[in-house]
Amino acid sequence: MGSNTPELEEKMEKQFVESARACLENGDRLLSDADVLSSSPTSLALAVLAEEEFAKGFLLFLVAQGVLPWRTDVRRAARDHSCKHLLSALMEYADPDVEEMSARIKRFQDRHEEIMKLLDEMRRLPSLREVDGFSEKMALIDKQNALWRDVAVLESEQDAEDAFPPSIADAINILRHTKIGRWECGYAYDDEEYDRKVQAIADGARDREKQRGLYVGVDKTGAVCSRPDGITEERVVEAVERSNRMRQALQRFLEHGCAGIEFDRLAKNLKVMFATLRS
Repeated sequence: MGSNTPELEEKMEKQFVESARACLENGDRLLSDADVLSSSPTSLALAVLAEEEFAKGFLLFLVAQGVLPWRTDVRRAARDHSCKHLLSALMEYADPDVEEMSARIKRFQDRHEEIMKLLDEMRRLPSLREVDGFSEKMALIDKQNALWRDVAVLESEQDAEDAFPPSIADAINILRHTKIGRWECGYAYDDEEYDRKVQAIADGARDREKQRGLYVGVDKTGAVCSRPDGITEERVVEAVERSNRMRQALQRFLEHGCAGIEFDRLAKNLKVMFATLRS
């Protein structure tokens, strides 16, 4: 949208937000139907369908924010089941719950305090000029090095926490390279080994589970291999709860905008990853 006039860009942004709200409303309808059917296997299928609508709304929100371009292959991703399930994983990362955020902030504060204590301890050490004797000087150097190593460990822990979890990094790469990259170039140009659960999502595991909630499965011999009534009530509850979390996340994004460290980190990464997407 960058080559358009400011007026047109504002109009398009509103249009994408309105479309995202329509996805939210339709997802709400599907979730309401899932609640009516309670623990029925059909309830699971409806919950997954609702989650797909919320994920599509998230994609449209990202376009409205200028994070993703509204190009052919991104539009195709909005219709692809596994792409929407990958987007659902990204949306969950971008909207952590309050307890998780509080725990992360506390870990940051604790590390910061520990680093400051180590630095204070270093400042209190005498300089080499103030120490007599070779062994005393070496002991001082060893102490300084030990303190710096402790600081480096704490900083490394913080850097690791600030980075994407491996599963989220994998979801981004699969979405961009394996899925959209194949549509863009005619082939997938990455041969990485990804997180098993994320790879399963990309391979359609959630979509197949949705299908199992609706249809009898028949294998190549003609024998029944799955029935909707084989889905447990526990799995139905999990699907409905997950879909509700996605609904709340999308609603928060649409009502309050894109605030938060996780969303900002995700948005910056996606913007770079999709900057080279062909028209």
